[in-house]
Amino acid sequence: MFLKCNSTRSRLARLAAVAGAIYVYASWAGAQTLPPAQSPADAYRKGCAACHESEARLIRAIPRGSDEQRLAWIRDFFNRHPCERDDLKPLIEQYLLEKSRR
Repeated sequence: MFLKCNSTRSRLARLAAVAGAIYVYASWAGAQTLPPAQSPADAYRKGCAACHESEARLIRAIPRGSDEQRLAWIRDFFNRHPCERDDLKPLIEQYLLEKSRR
């Protein structure tokens, strides 16, 4: 009988440990703030528009060429130019790439 009691206690302890781990993970995951999904145009407004209200001048500076060539130019530009929101650079690159198609 004593062994069965220990076995039940052991199971309860393991169950409590697993439940506690799930609770901790769930509360941690819920506390993480994920950035809201946004469009490339929104990313440009948040990352660039404070200094560059209109993207027209920048779009004209992007040389003609294939998507790969224009993307390389845009990335090189970002390496030389500050951006308020580095986390938005991939979306801004996509926006500029789309807008510079001629």
